[in-house]
Amino acid sequence: MSKNRITRIRALAERVFNNKQHADERLRSKQPALSGRIPLELLKTKAGAQEIEDLLMRINYVVY
Repeated sequence: MSKNRITRIRALAERVFNNKQHADERLRSKQPALSGRIPLELLKTKAGAQEIEDLLMRINYVVY
């Protein structure tokens, strides 16, 4: 898993949720919008990271 990928997604999640603890909780728990998958597990692949980034951007712009 790329450390750079994790760092980038964590920083984005912190900006979106405006709270480091809440961002970490969301990244570590099953997410309905990801078919119940855990975001940090998806970071193993570039495609998974893109899926998380897309979701975070939809949340950020309230296009959920």
